[in-house]
Amino acid sequence: MKRSPSKLEIASLNTLGNKLQSKTRTANDAAFIRKHLPAFMAKTSPPTPRGERRKDYRLSIVPQDDRFDPKSAERRLEARLWRMFESGSFPFFDGIGQIISFQVPIYSEKKKHGWGSIDLLGMDDSDGYPVVIELKIAKKTIEPALRAVIEAVSYMIALRGNWADFAPEWSKRTKRGEISAPKTLTALVLAPSDYWTTVEGDEYLKDALRNLKDLVNALADCCYAVRFGSIEAKDSGDWRITGAAKEISIPFP
Repeated sequence: MKRSPSKLEIASLNTLGNKLQSKTRTANDAAFIRKHLPAFMAKTSPPTPRGERRKDYRLSIVPQDDRFDPKSAERRLEARLWRMFESGSFPFFDGIGQIISFQVPIYSEKKKHGWGSIDLLGMDDSDGYPVVIELKIAKKTIEPALRAVIEAVSYMIALRGNWADFAPEWSKRTKRGEISAPKTLTALVLAPSDYWTTVEGDEYLKDALRNLKDLVNALADCCYAVRFGSIEAKDSGDWRITGAAKEISIPFP
């Protein structure tokens, strides 16, 4: 197995996206970002507050919401997870009892400048802060887990940077009192079990997990924690989910 060298240059984390698609480069990409992490984070500036443009972060969801997209398997899974765990009647994941919303927009202009929407937004049981959930599914061309980690971190940076704008809406949606700007935030990279099975069976994707773990440890030192989870979900036109998500460790034992 020959890894391809990383082609990354230091830039805002939210602009890396498609540059992290190559499985032959993913181990070296993770190592490069880890080596230059302070420079990458210094380059990452949150967008201007959403309130200036579209009034809110769309934390509330209505029945005819345009976020319900039956053509997208990933979007259908987001909607299914939200429906199942929005009420908090039974826990979604250890420490995350409730999913508050999905497809939460971070960009503030028609030109997104590399900013997108948070796949799912959960709530931390212990402190009430938002938990960024990045969802991946097994596709014909599978996306490396590194991409999900970087997307999640960029969204955590945006939430912290726009906290004064975001906090009132978060408080209203969660029915909790306003809470001060977070010193730390947590993200969850979540995927159906068949995604993780594919990663474990691919020599490049599995090989990259050790470097990815080193990057995750460095991010934790910067007050951005990243966890990994697996959920039993099967898609037959509409997702069937059995039980809560479970935490997994990387690299795999």
